[in-house]
Amino acid sequence: RIYGLPRILRGHLSRTYDRALEPLERARAAGTPFLLPADLPREIDRALVLADDHELATVLYGGQGGYARAEALAAAGVPVLVSLDWPEEGTDVDPEADTPFRTLYHRRKAPGSAAALQSAGATFAFYSAGLASTSEFFAGVRSAVEAGLAEEDALAALTSGPAAIFGVERQVGTIETGKIANLVLASDWPWAEGAEIEAVFVDGVKYQEREVEEESEPPAADVSGTWALVMTTPRGTQDLTATLEMSEDGEVTGDIVGEATTAIDDGRMSGSMLRFKTTREMGGRTMTGSWTLEVEGETLSGTMSAGPMGMEISGERTAKAEAKTAEAEEVGEDEEPTV
Repeated sequence: RIYGLPRILRGHLSRTYDRALEPLERARAAGTPFLLPADLPREIDRALVLADDHELATVLYGGQGGYARAEALAAAGVPVLVSLDWPEEGTDVDPEADTPFRTLYHRRKAPGSAAALQSAGATFAFYSAGLASTSEFFAGVRSAVEAGLAEEDALAALTSGPAAIFGVERQVGTIETGKIANLVLASDWPWAEGAEIEAVFVDGVKYQEREVEEESEPPAADVSGTWALVMTTPRGTQDLTATLEMSEDGEVTGDIVGEATTAIDDGRMSGSMLRFKTTREMGGRTMTGSWTLEVEGETLSGTMSAGPMGMEISGERTAKAEAKTAEAEEVGEDEEPTV
């Protein structure tokens, strides 16, 4: 490639076949938007040069260096998908190591990229990148708002912005007659602390949380004991330990231990199915997980769902609960136990 050569002359140069550029040529010929990764300002510069050099319809993703390149992106007419997984210091970093000033500066300025893009008139939208939960996603939106983005513009970055970038703005993205009625009714901005979802409409049909009727089938097994669980998440696997105690009627109590200890609620063993809920605070919001597990002997498998996300669970029992002693079982209602 020859940089700086006027475009009118480029077509007169003989071109050699380059396998690495073949996907770019196909995308250009079809007029298909080409997704290019570009997070840091220097990466955005390279992506803009590449897009201009090959006359590509381009969408950049990452975009956290937009605070320094907003004007260039707006002038080029290149839309940006901005990751809400804002840069932070890693948990396994040597505390004695020196962090480059450029890295510290980028961490500080990145959440302001959305406000800079909006001010420059660039087209942008948010996406979750590596975030694993809605609470983390909304925390990312709050960071962008705190860095100067208006609430209305943050909402547009979740609705009309992505619809325009992906070419479906005539079907979705805004509330207008004739568009698909996929709507969420909330008590506040969806990312606001304490906001409650009042109703969800999918294609014009209102959906409500279904109350699961309590199963009457007797438990097929006693799940009391300690279980080693493995949860498969978008970021990899996570090891958990479940300590369960089941009563004769199938009610299950206990807790799940991972990064934190979470109590089990509404636990019940019905037939071979174990169901319960867990609730924990993440990013200032409450997240409820619904667990559905099938128990087969000393192993179990199933899913844990939290909002729109579902994660696979597998595990095995590592220890059974200690049986009640014969002495305790022989104590009558009117007798005092011997100490």
